[in-house]
Amino acid sequence: AIWTSNERELRLKYDEVNESNFTTALHELGHSIGLHHEHQRQAARTELTFNNIDYDDLDGICKSFWSGMSEIGSYDIHSIMHYSTEGLQGCGSSSGITTDIRDKNGNRIIQTSTLSTADIALVNSLYPIKYLALNATQGTIPQSPGGYWISANWQNTLAENNPYGAHYELDVEYSVGTWTNVYSGIKASYSSSAPIDTKGYRMRVRVCTDDNYCAMESTDSLATYPGDRDSDGVRDNVDNCPRARNASQSDGDGDGIGDICDIDKDNDGLNYGIEEFHGTSDTDLDSDNDGIHDGDGVALQHVDNCKTVSNPSQKDTDEDGIGDACDRDNDNDGVDDNVDNCTINQNSYEKTWYNPDQEDMDGDKIGDACDLDADGDGLKEGPGSRETNDYDPDVDNDGIMDGADNCMITYNPNQSDLDNDGLGDACDSTTPTDSDNDNIFDNVDNCPSIANPNQANLDNDQHGDVCDNDIDGDGFDNSQENFHSTDPRNANSHPIDSDGDNVFDSTDNCDHTSNPLQRNLDGDNYGDACDNDIDGDGYTNDQEESYGSDPKNSSSTPGTIDSDNDGIPDSQDNCPTVSNEGQWDKDKDGLGNVCDNDLDGDSIVNDLDNCEWKANPGQWDKDNDGLGNECDDDIDGDGFSNHAEKLSGTKVWDKNSQPNGTDIDNDNVYGSADNCPSIANPGQWDKDQDGLGNECDEDIDGDGFSNKAERTAGTKAWDAGSYPGNP
Repeated sequence: AIWTSNERELRLKYDEVNESNFTTALHELGHSIGLHHEHQRQAARTELTFNNIDYDDLDGICKSFWSGMSEIGSYDIHSIMHYSTEGLQGCGSSSGITTDIRDKNGNRIIQTSTLSTADIALVNSLYPIKYLALNATQGTIPQSPGGYWISANWQNTLAENNPYGAHYELDVEYSVGTWTNVYSGIKASYSSSAPIDTKGYRMRVRVCTDDNYCAMESTDSLATYPGDRDSDGVRDNVDNCPRARNASQSDGDGDGIGDICDIDKDNDGLNYGIEEFHGTSDTDLDSDNDGIHDGDGVALQHVDNCKTVSNPSQKDTDEDGIGDACDRDNDNDGVDDNVDNCTINQNSYEKTWYNPDQEDMDGDKIGDACDLDADGDGLKEGPGSRETNDYDPDVDNDGIMDGADNCMITYNPNQSDLDNDGLGDACDSTTPTDSDNDNIFDNVDNCPSIANPNQANLDNDQHGDVCDNDIDGDGFDNSQENFHSTDPRNANSHPIDSDGDNVFDSTDNCDHTSNPLQRNLDGDNYGDACDNDIDGDGYTNDQEESYGSDPKNSSSTPGTIDSDNDGIPDSQDNCPTVSNEGQWDKDKDGLGNVCDNDLDGDSIVNDLDNCEWKANPGQWDKDNDGLGNECDDDIDGDGFSNHAEKLSGTKVWDKNSQPNGTDIDNDNVYGSADNCPSIANPGQWDKDQDGLGNECDEDIDGDGFSNKAERTAGTKAWDAGSYPGNP
């Protein structure tokens, strides 16, 4: 870094051993004077797009670094200190990701090859010094082997221009990596008051601020004895990287230059700057593994024109030595394809892609050289195009762009087009007509034969309301809607045909049952298809079908038919086909006895029922005589009727329980059980409960007066309260 009397300059010395490209050298020299990576500013979080990785997962060299320092100036994507998109690809290596970092608009970042305006402003703010000269001369009195007496002096303007409180420090490295300050202060010039013994080590002069931040440092050694300029513990005379710390002295390609300072670590003929520019690996001869070495191509005897992108065909359309697969400037116009407004990949009609000036007349981001509509008037070049001048958007200068002008070459600024045929009046030779005199020309009139001046068109079809047979566009003619009392101007109001028989409900005699012919035999309000009494004879269709009369003949009714001639009409006869004049119905089931096959209604047909006239659903038959218990007069079959056994107090269900004695009066009551043994008294009635049955009791009511006396007296023989003297 050399400071002249008028301006600050950065001068590069070409090093045949450590060959590097200009961009890389300028970037690294920026670091030496205190500039840091622009992509590590805090602002990069919002100014860059991290397409495939979270910011927090980036490696350290890509994350914010300025946060612990005072950020001078503002973020500048065009700075020499900003990595390109390719240079940032390794920012996710610890996560196993090849990053794709671009600007906030998604464009690739191109590293510039010169100092940007912001870079220059930043250097000026760091070093407000007009000039600095460091002069060191060797003394003549040796003080130690290889050591010299030297004196140093410099000139500066800190005294007159020192807004940052800067001062100089003169240091001597008496031991490796340890600097000893011999002077600190502000002077216009300085010479040591006595010779300084360097003992063969280096000296340095630094410009520092009051808070001891030293922004610039002279790094040239002033001693002749081999020192250790990089403080890595290896003397310069044996150090394979004397200016860069390389304590391990690693040298991967064995060329005598340590890896830390070897700009071609893999010996492929490409220095680090070129590899960084192309994104190839500086430790891999063939970065894209396509069989062609990145540099001299020893394997296939030619140079790979795409070192990081597989391009085995080596196609190079613009013949610039960079294959199409990786060429950032395919048309070789000096503009990177990512920002080029005309690239070789664009399809065009007889247009070129070469557009180094990036001219874009219509500002549509497509360069004029390849823009089919360069003037942006809406008309493209090519066969059949109406374009007359691709670089004049308004040929007739009427203020209307050619693409929208209804008279492109005829001045027509108000674009009047009386007949609305798309051709402006200024260039239209035809005369429009108005047949219905409604001031609307026929070619645009929605009712050309009927006046419709306001062009009302409710359903927005081709016909205005005054000539539209279906004003509301609901599919029903206006006349249909009027007839069926729906609104012809409301699409939601229209005739309905619920049963789909093509007869609208409003006139359909069966609106929910299909009856397309509208047949109605009895002429009532209901069509035959939905009429419960088709012939209108007062009998439902079901009744007529049930009784065998014709539901479609009003003269045929159930009341006129008597199939069994028993004088009872079939509709009322409980046995319509079998004569049953008395209509007897034992089980009251609606079937007369003569036609009922289950007379007692016990669900056992008569032929199988052991009690045909008395319900006996279980068919129990105690004595197995074929008569069910319900109709058997002698249930247990012991020869004594049930009645006799009940009167005699024996069990009707037990054959071994029989009445004792005889039955003189044949009333089915035997022996002592009979309260009138010689006079039949089958019911064993005993009015006064005196043990004598009524039939043989002389005083039936037990009032003390004989039956004969009571009859003579005219009192009641059956009433104890009625006796002679007390009728």
